[in-house]
Parts: sequence; structure tokens; C-alpha cells
Amino acid sequence: MSAGINEPTIQAVLQDVRRTIATAKIAEFENQCYRLGDIIKTKLISPPIAADILLDAAVSNGLVDEHGDDIIQQIMAEGLSFGGVQ
Repeated sequence: MSAGINEPTIQAVLQDVRRTIATAKIAEFENQCYRLGDIIKTKLISPPIAADILLDAAVSNGLVDEHGDDIIQQIMAEGLSFGGVQ
């Protein structure tokens, strides 16, 4: 450890870094939901396929475990329904 930096300070910084990264993950997931909503409008993919892609991404990135299925489903529904209208 660096001289002059105490353990509580290190723990506070660590907690802040973890929180920021976790927030960034859910924010980017929301962005991708809206992105796929835009792609659905072009008819390149169907809503069920987009939903499967997003759910797979949410599960594999631990977002369902961290935020719960209801929150993830709500974010997906909003993004896929509205596309780029945020």
C-alpha cells in the first residue's frame, strides 16, 4: 500500500469504482435496448430475436442477478418499443 493512504480511504475508493462500473453496465444495457428497438423498426430483426439477444447479454453480464428480472424486462420493453426515442 502507498504511504499516507489509509485503509478506509482505499475501501471508499474501491466501493466507488465498483458502483460506477455497475452503473455503467446497466446504462449501456439500456442503450443497447434502444439500439435494438431502432433495428427492429428497420425490420432487420424481429422483436423476439432482439429480446433473446438482450436477455442473453443481461444474464451473461450478471445484470439479471444484480438488478432482478423485473427491472431487466422493463428496460427491455421500453427500449424495444420506443427505439431511439429516449
